[in-house]
Amino acid sequence: MVANFLDKIVRWYQLRSDGDVLFAKFMALQLFGNLLGKGSFVNIMPKPKKFNLYTALVGDSYFGRKNVTQDMFKSLYPAKRILPNESSAEKFLVNLSRMPNGVWMYGEISKILKHINKGGYLSTIVETLNDLHNYEHFEFVRDIMRETIIIKQPYPCFNTTITPTVLKEQVTTEMLEGGFFSKVILIPGKPGKPGNRKEIPEEAFRLEREIKELLKPLFEQTIAIKFKLTAEAYDRFSEIEKEAIKDSNVKSVAGRYAEDVVIIAALIAFGEGLEAYSLNSKKSINNKNNLNSNINNIKTNNDDFMVFYYKTIFTILTIKHLDEAYEMIKPCIKLVEELYEHASMHKKYIIKLKKYIENNHPVKRSEAMRMCNLDQDEATKAEQTLVSHAFLNYFVYQGKRSDGAPAKPQYTYCVMEPNEDKCKHCKYRSACHLGE
Repeated sequence: MVANFLDKIVRWYQLRSDGDVLFAKFMALQLFGNLLGKGSFVNIMPKPKKFNLYTALVGDSYFGRKNVTQDMFKSLYPAKRILPNESSAEKFLVNLSRMPNGVWMYGEISKILKHINKGGYLSTIVETLNDLHNYEHFEFVRDIMRETIIIKQPYPCFNTTITPTVLKEQVTTEMLEGGFFSKVILIPGKPGKPGNRKEIPEEAFRLEREIKELLKPLFEQTIAIKFKLTAEAYDRFSEIEKEAIKDSNVKSVAGRYAEDVVIIAALIAFGEGLEAYSLNSKKSINNKNNLNSNINNIKTNNDDFMVFYYKTIFTILTIKHLDEAYEMIKPCIKLVEELYEHASMHKKYIIKLKKYIENNHPVKRSEAMRMCNLDQDEATKAEQTLVSHAFLNYFVYQGKRSDGAPAKPQYTYCVMEPNEDKCKHCKYRSACHLGE
């Protein structure tokens, strides 16, 4: 039996597409966050956490299934909830003033990233989205052109797509550390299989009907829920935050993503409540009661729990919720670290040398230079960069010739975290300080 409405949506997605399940999970949770609205939050220091997620699906063109995923989840929202795709911050604000809790499903974000790097007009969209993320005040006021735009209770959700290649080309360390991508969750997705088309099963149509039947009336409701953590969950959350940044080379974003774990955990818990409500709605229909009348039973009372038609769902976050959320965010943190490493190196020959060392260590410096087509100056700069990133273990090894005489000293490359079993039988062990 399905225990979470999230699982039902993921199942529907898998029956329609071979895109990455992680895409479906985040898109479903983003939808839950939009349902919860501006009045819902996680009660945690230093300030309450809101649920208007910003997400970016990162995958290869076509086979990444990014646009397919966007289109599928766009169909689950009421048409009026989807904001038009605009080309300026001004038009975006005008649209948001008409639909303050709108969802902006933007296509490829590469154009915006190029404008950020060059200071183009689209860069103001990023600033505006940053200002509106987790916005606490009742009104958002901006003077644009010859008018003043007032947005009451702004609560936008944002989703976009991008390919790994374009992301690496356009992203900078500044974007990752304190800019746009400290607000947007970058979600990596494995590509689908070419030629994997087949008939859509009847189960997919049935699930879609069930999903839309449940969601449609909820979009018309004002839901305000306060989520709390158990004492054990607070301790676990602290552990997760420490673990996420411990070995990260981009602690600011890893820490920010770790903070999102508590938001994702609450959305997972909300999914459990939606499934319970779904089951009770079916019982109600069997009893010939009207589904819409039962929606009125959704409310938040003073004891901080939500009632789903004669069934109480406590909005308490447990260690289980946090661990499930952390597993979702781990690949996102890993992607950011890879991007940061790429952006900070920014030279193709450095990345080329790094990959060669990864695949062939330990390896003579002369061999690595030859295979990567590096000159002396490039090799020296690459070494300095890779050492500063705690990747390269660089030492001198002097072996013996066949006649027993000392051989010419050889500069050697290895990695800082080699395989222990491989190290035991390595001929360079005596010269490598890691083998001491």
